[in-house]
Amino acid sequence: MQDISRLLEMDWKNGVLFLAAIIIVAVFVIQKFDWIVERFGLQSKRQIKEAKQDKDINELKDRAKKTDENIEKICTSISGLKDSIDEVSAKVSDLQRKTNDAERNKLRDRIGQGYRYYRQKGQWNHIEKEAFEGLIESYEAAGGTNGFVHTKVIPESLTWEVIDE
Repeated sequence: MQDISRLLEMDWKNGVLFLAAIIIVAVFVIQKFDWIVERFGLQSKRQIKEAKQDKDINELKDRAKKTDENIEKICTSISGLKDSIDEVSAKVSDLQRKTNDAERNKLRDRIGQGYRYYRQKGQWNHIEKEAFEGLIESYEAAGGTNGFVHTKVIPESLTWEVIDE
């Protein structure tokens, strides 16, 4: 109690000095706060928050690294799939070409047989004519460009007599 009453009786010069001393001590303590806390093994809220932020940042970096690795694996897989698709596509194209070649050869043979048969007769009916023209259309659709079919067979077939049977 005596200390409090003496504090209240202090004149303004001593009061200012006392206040300045308190401010100086407070500034010193604030400046040395981190050192004091570290020295005694304590952690401030700020240090705890910073440590948590550092931990979160490191976790995000790890996740980003794993994501990049996964993306790289996916890209490698996609590249492998693309190579497989290209290979299968090439095989399908080759198979289609071979099938077209075989079909074209069969059609060309049938056109030749029909040409020899109807050339001897010099006539045909509507159904035979349509079937023969259908063979030529199928032959052309399969990529047929045989000069004989277009320069000899088609023009000569126009001269054959169409009969109704």
